[in-house]
Amino acid sequence: MKPGQWVPAAGITLEPNAETAGREQDHNVAVTAGPGAGKTELLAQRADFLLRTNTCPYPQRILAISFKADAAANLAARVRERVPPDLASRLDSQTFHAFSLRLIERFRPVLSGSSALDPGFAIGSDRILRTQITFQDFVPLATEILEQNPLVLAGLRATYSHVFLDEFQDCTANQYTLVRQAFHGTGTILTAVGDTKQRIMGWAGAVDGITETFANDFRAARLNLYQNFRSQPRLRRMQNRMVAVIDPAAAVPEATLAGDGGEIRTVSAADEWQEAAQITAWIQSLIWSDTPVSRIAVLFRNQPERYSPALSQALENAGIPSRNDQELQDLAVQPLTKLLVAYLETLAGIRNPASYARLHRSKLFDGQDEDQHFRIRGSWEAHLQHARALVQGNSSRLSDRALLNELAADFLSFFGAPAIAALAPEYESAGRPEQITSDVIDRIGEMLTSGSSPAEALELLAAESGVRIMSIHKSKGLEFDAVVIPAIEHEMFFGDQSEARAAFFVGISRARSHLLLTHASTRQRPPGARHWNVNRRPYQEFLGYAPEPGGSSAW
Repeated sequence: MKPGQWVPAAGITLEPNAETAGREQDHNVAVTAGPGAGKTELLAQRADFLLRTNTCPYPQRILAISFKADAAANLAARVRERVPPDLASRLDSQTFHAFSLRLIERFRPVLSGSSALDPGFAIGSDRILRTQITFQDFVPLATEILEQNPLVLAGLRATYSHVFLDEFQDCTANQYTLVRQAFHGTGTILTAVGDTKQRIMGWAGAVDGITETFANDFRAARLNLYQNFRSQPRLRRMQNRMVAVIDPAAAVPEATLAGDGGEIRTVSAADEWQEAAQITAWIQSLIWSDTPVSRIAVLFRNQPERYSPALSQALENAGIPSRNDQELQDLAVQPLTKLLVAYLETLAGIRNPASYARLHRSKLFDGQDEDQHFRIRGSWEAHLQHARALVQGNSSRLSDRALLNELAADFLSFFGAPAIAALAPEYESAGRPEQITSDVIDRIGEMLTSGSSPAEALELLAAESGVRIMSIHKSKGLEFDAVVIPAIEHEMFFGDQSEARAAFFVGISRARSHLLLTHASTRQRPPGARHWNVNRRPYQEFLGYAPEPGGSSAW
């Protein structure tokens, strides 16, 4: 079909900027988007457009590069659902490391000197001249092949007319060098999709401002996606009213967001104690209606440690568990942390079916054929039996730091560096898994010192219980069924108005179904606070996005 005849597949309606990116024929594009904005769907629809309209002409192909294996598989599956099989087969969806390894395996003879590799080279935790490489070697060696052999480079460029770069905010310097070497200054059109405000790969060398760098180097058009398709209609309409102010061209007609699902409430309180009581009552009602407590979050613009004591006390008095995620979150959400905690709970005999299931469904057991699968399972059960004997089913033994160190080291050693690295891209950095392990043990020690039992410490680290209290910044990339944003006041959302607006938008877009907005007239100065206004002014612009125009709101 002609490009002008194309419509999004499967009857899906794309927001304006997403459709612009999907239909682009001549220019590179850099798209930023948050959770729920449909980044994978955008790339699937773009593949549909390029292939159905022959904008990616046969026999050329589309190369899609993601940072995680599950993201690459998810995109490939989505394209197969949208695109006829004969066309979908022309998409290659891979991770950076899989793409790099394929180049190394096919063009190994190009490598020379200290980079030379023998046939049948291995992959391991250490570099061995000619016979073994590490995960960290994949991308640099692939780049070297493209630098050393113009024919390989020309063949790659002739093969791929279009390239998708998913999760681009996590791109490392080495990975960007590979992309630039492969496609800069060519006719290949690149589409980079990510969120610069959700960069999680700093430890692994992700580049600050990588989207800006890409946009400048490749002269890419810049587009933002705002719509959160996971939120209920009332919440999406509020988000859309903010989009109309932040980026008018990206707003969608309100009629396309019809529906009564979702709840938005606003609360005005005399002080922080009355505010805390009202928030607690609202959270209690959600729990009574079967909202899991771990799916509820309280998000402060900043300084949650100073704004949250009254709320924490009110929740405790009501018997509602809560946890301040400001420091704990970065560690608790790590895949390795979750598996280590599940491992320790299993060893100590703590009854947590979710922990046992997490261990046995983890990617640590992926990639095995049937015989290998049964062998590793058998070895794993023997390993567990030995480790349980060390703990002897008594969680109090986990108070022994030396024992924790021994158990954690045995856990990492059993699976080996390649399996651990497959859990997350950042674990390919030398020493990163060991650093996380050490941080977990340190955190357990701190909790034990503060009076928690080993079982309570593990439960907190499991991130599966308690209302989550954190800053809006820490919430980026997360979603919750219900969100509270307290202190919607000028004294909280001070400074540059556009930055304050962006922060508030991030906060409200974390909620799927329920949103509570609060403000207070006075807040007592907390200990140690130097710049603090006791008297408060509600931020009327932000509160004004909640009511439905021309009608009553659901509060």
